[in-house]
Amino acid sequence: DIMHNNESVILEHIRSSHLKDFFGHISIKRDRNGNYAHDPPRFQSYSHVCGFHSGINNEFIETGTDMDKDAEKTIKKILSGYKRKVARLKQQGVMKVTEGKAQITFAGYKTIAQKAVSAAYDFALNTFA
Repeated sequence: DIMHNNESVILEHIRSSHLKDFFGHISIKRDRNGNYAHDPPRFQSYSHVCGFHSGINNEFIETGTDMDKDAEKTIKKILSGYKRKVARLKQQGVMKVTEGKAQITFAGYKTIAQKAVSAAYDFALNTFA
């Protein structure tokens, strides 16, 4: 079960309003105490927010619980809207273009290959690389 302050969250009770509040909270960068980390507030990357969506989906799958249909629609709307918001913030220069996941450069691939070929131990792991 999803835990919050040592209390189990009953998945069947999760509704659209809960998801709106949750994604609204996690979309803004915060410090360890839950306060805004920046003034003015800065937004998390789209991939960061999607990670929470994946975790929520996984919890429903693992427990064999069906998510409320309205809640499913709400998550899809939130994520598509957030993706547009992040794109707009990047275009306006408010958010770094490199915020979130970025592709590996050729130099990065070259470094990984060099480390894998020159490895003196853990051959299985380095073969994977």
